This record gives sequence, structure tokens and C-alpha cells, in this order.
Amino acid sequence: MPSRSTLTTCAAALPLLVLLAGCETPERRAVRQRLDVLQAQNSALQAQSQAASAQSQQTAMAQSKANLETIELLNKRVELLAQQVAAGAQAKPNPETEQSIKDLQEQIRRSRDQQAAVEAQYNDRLAEMQVRLEAAEAAAKAAALTPKEAKDKSNWQDKALALARFIDSDGKVVDLNAYKGQKQVLLVVMKGFYSQGICVYCSRQAAQLKDKTEAIRALNTEVFVVYPGREEHIPAFVRSIKELEKSQDPRFALPFKVLLDLNQDVVRTLHIDGDLAHPTTFILDRDGIVRYQYTGRTLSDRPKIDDVIAKIRETAAAHPAQAEPKETPKP
Repeated sequence: MPSRSTLTTCAAALPLLVLLAGCETPERRAVRQRLDVLQAQNSALQAQSQAASAQSQQTAMAQSKANLETIELLNKRVELLAQQVAAGAQAKPNPETEQSIKDLQEQIRRSRDQQAAVEAQYNDRLAEMQVRLEAAEAAAKAAALTPKEAKDKSNWQDKALALARFIDSDGKVVDLNAYKGQKQVLLVVMKGFYSQGICVYCSRQAAQLKDKTEAIRALNTEVFVVYPGREEHIPAFVRSIKELEKSQDPRFALPFKVLLDLNQDVVRTLHIDGDLAHPTTFILDRDGIVRYQYTGRTLSDRPKIDDVIAKIRETAAAHPAQAEPKETPKP
């Protein structure tokens, strides 16, 4: 039988053991919530700074474009003046003058093409920063809710998601609103990935989606996967799916777009955050309303792909589109 001193020592260590075991006290919960709020606010501040920088770059590009247009206008005036002088003198234009004008025109054409390419890059960058800012500000508001309020808002059934614009792994904006009136959307939020490895359940789920993507698209539904975590882990994620597929094709690629959630702003906004994210599957009807939501209670808790496809069929039959048709974007 343990001695009194042994029991006393064990009793003294009990609070520490409980804490280490992960038993969350109200105080610890409050600290964690405050930390979540601070992280979300920091993410919003970073996004605001990046958006402001992108806006400044855009303004500089507009000024540069204006300068180029001025140069082009001056060139046209020089060319017209040369033609008038030649006509007034009733003589053939000087070949050297003609060549100089042609060279100048070619330089301006190249400059205009380069300007357009750079401007397109800045436009993409600005759009990306604006989408990140939207998500970061929404996440900061979501993080400030009480646990009860957050739980109440975690059910999106028969509602539109709080976010419709995302950034894919190529840095392009994906707007789910563009599918309204045309297609349903299957949006699958992964658990997320850490530096020490890839979640095998996420890889398995993504591999199943890959195999069924064409069948799902045949049901007039587009597929997207949301990836909470660091962008540099995506190649390892794709490689893990390739290994599950036992593919030897060096061109192996996923048939669906991977949407980024670098700071967990998306999952915070949707109230499915926690140790990165709770794996969640959404089916949006052709009006952008969530008609099916499955949020896993554990790491391995994911809906079966055949059940998801059955729900896609069911949603299409029960909820025909009411929105005005739009041009369907290319996947």
C-alpha cells in the first residue's frame, strides 16, 4: 500500500499531470481564445500591409503606363511632321529618317507589350492581396466570438459561405460566385499539414477525389480542395497522392485546384479551425448555398466518396439553380 508521503507527492503532481494530459480549464481556454484572436488580428494586419504595398505598386504602374502613352503620342507627332515636311518639299523621304521612325515604333511596341505583361502581373498580385485581406479581416472577427457563438456559426447548412473568393496554388483568384447559375461546387477542406509530415488521411481522401473528379464533373459539379498550411508543403502533398496511386508518370498532377489557407484565415472564418482544421466537406448548390456539410470529429472522420457523390446527385435534383446564369470559368 502506498505511503502517506507517496500519496501526498502524487496529489501535488496531479494538477500538472492534468494540464499535460490536455484537460482544458476555463482559464486555459480563455488564454487559448485570446491567442487565437491575436493570431487572427496579426494575420489581418499583415494582409492589410501587403494589400497597401500592392496598391502602391499598381499606382506606380498606372503612372508608368501614362508616361509610355505620352511617348507614343509624341512619336506619332514626329512621324506626322516628317511626312508633312517630305510632302512639302515634294521629295522622297530620307531612307535613314524612315528607318529611324520604324526603329522607334518597334521599340515602343515592345515597351507597350512589356508594360501590359507587367501590368497584368500587378493586377493579379493586387487581386490576390485583396482576397487575402478579405479572409484575414473576416477571420479576425470570427476569432473574437465566444466559443458558444463560434459553435453556433459553424453550421453552414442552407446558408452561403462567409467566403467565396480564394487563392489557388498558382496565385490566381478563384471566385466560387462565378459558378452561380451554372454548376454546383464540391469544396473539401483538408485537415492541414505540418512540416514533420503529411496527413495520410488527407492524402487518401484527396486520392479518392482525384479518381472521382471526372465522374463528379459529369454531374455538373466543380471540385476544389482547401489546404490549410504552408505553401511549400503542397509538392509533398501531391507526391504523397502519387505514391498512393503508384504512378510512375513524372507529369503527375491533380485534376482539381488546390486553394491556399496559409494562415488558417479561411478555417477560422468558417469556424472549423482547431489544430489547423477539422476536415470538412461542403456541397454548394448552383445558387452558392450549402446543402451538405460533413465536419469530421476526428482526424480520420471523412465522408465516403460514394456517399458524397450520392449527395451531389440529391442536391442537383432538389435545388435547381435560381441565380442568373454566368459564363462558367475553366477549371
